[in-house]
Amino acid sequence: MFAHHTSVRVRIALLALLTGTALVACGQGASNLETHSGDPGPAGDTQAAADETAGQTPATNSKPGHAPPTPAPATDEELFAFLSGLPGEALPEGAEVHKTDSGLIYAVLEPGEPGQACLSNDKVNVYYTGYFESGKVFDQKTRKTGPANFSVGGVIAGWTEALQLMTTGARLKIYVPSDLAYGERGFPGSIPARSNLVFDMDLLSVVRGVPPVPVPDFVLPGDEQLTTTASGLQYMVVEQGSGPSPLSTDKVTVHYAGWLTNGKGFDNSYQRGEPSSFGLRQVIAGWTEGLALMSVGATYIFVIPYELAYGAGGRPPTIPPKSTLVFRVELLSILDPRETYPTSR
Repeated sequence: MFAHHTSVRVRIALLALLTGTALVACGQGASNLETHSGDPGPAGDTQAAADETAGQTPATNSKPGHAPPTPAPATDEELFAFLSGLPGEALPEGAEVHKTDSGLIYAVLEPGEPGQACLSNDKVNVYYTGYFESGKVFDQKTRKTGPANFSVGGVIAGWTEALQLMTTGARLKIYVPSDLAYGERGFPGSIPARSNLVFDMDLLSVVRGVPPVPVPDFVLPGDEQLTTTASGLQYMVVEQGSGPSPLSTDKVTVHYAGWLTNGKGFDNSYQRGEPSSFGLRQVIAGWTEGLALMSVGATYIFVIPYELAYGAGGRPPTIPPKSTLVFRVELLSILDPRETYPTSR
């Protein structure tokens, strides 16, 4: 929804390279809608995030918000052998090893404290070392440098998923396939395109964030329910507002959720537990046009053709090429509203 922006750049990096944002604007909830040329793009936002990060919680063998099951001897010898052959810490004998539905592979080096695992809105302190499969270290935060501090939902998708399997004190070794890391683009100057990454992670502490809000259900209106503008933007009014409408120079606060047309969510503000704020000139063209049609208090569904979103290239791996996007948007407020609004918007 947004024009590329430093918040997305932050999201795709793992502190030195790791910390970042999801889909909206920095500080007010991250967003993937930003579109500055030259930015690496959402981490799978993103990015959550990207998922998570970077909007829908990744599928795993453990429920988010709950610690992994009690460690038991590994039964999948191939997974154990695979992780053992990667750089980083050696696996303890009988270490618990899993492969999640997303493709993340992890081993429990040391179980954490009993209790609730990390949620996407939590902030964490972590020691970590990141390796390429060749064994070269590309980034680390250790006792010597001090820990990394970031939001669980503000990092690459593989990290967001792994952290949601950890409680304080847990140590994992994880294998992050490229589509859960920096994807086809890599991270210029640091991470080559299509790089699979390996991390040793040590979760030191957790600060609980704002509880997430339930995400609205996906709805794709039929053509007969949609109004089409001259640009090709389509919209359906879910609820009319009673306040003013924003100008292209305004900043607004919204709650939103975004899906592909198949119903797969790629980002939302609800799971971050707070709305997002940004300027209308910072977002994709479909959002700039659509928000100007709304009044404060309104809820619209937008169906945005790829020409008004991320174009023919999309934002892999989160948004495929030539993707039509579906958004539900609640316009909550216009920031710093003028005392007098023009009668014509």
